[in-house]
Amino acid sequence: MKITKRQSTLLLIGLVVIAILWVRGIYNRTVEKDEAIAGQWGQVETAYQRRGDLIPNLVNTVKGYAEHERETLTEVIEARAKATNVSIDPSNLNPQAIQGCPGRAQPGTGQAHGGRGEISRP
Repeated sequence: MKITKRQSTLLLIGLVVIAILWVRGIYNRTVEKDEAIAGQWGQVETAYQRRGDLIPNLVNTVKGYAEHERETLTEVIEARAKATNVSIDPSNLNPQAIQGCPGRAQPGTGQAHGGRGEISRP
């Protein structure tokens, strides 16, 4: 069987059309995959942006708590200083004033016995 010129031309056109469709398919798949990759990177960037937005909130929370701790510590230090501050007026020193001193321990109360930490009761 002999191939005519017309058959060879049709065969050549068919092969060219098939090649064009094949290249077009490859190109479309490449673009599709590129778009999928860009979409995934967009999600990653969104997650990082969300984390980045949360960091200032976390810093402000820590600063607020640190300020609270600072105020609490200052109040505790001032309360301890007031509790341990004893002011005695030497001109008004008499046994009644000593007995009425609020920070004075009463004899026999709150004394530890030995190393066991037992408290005596009056």
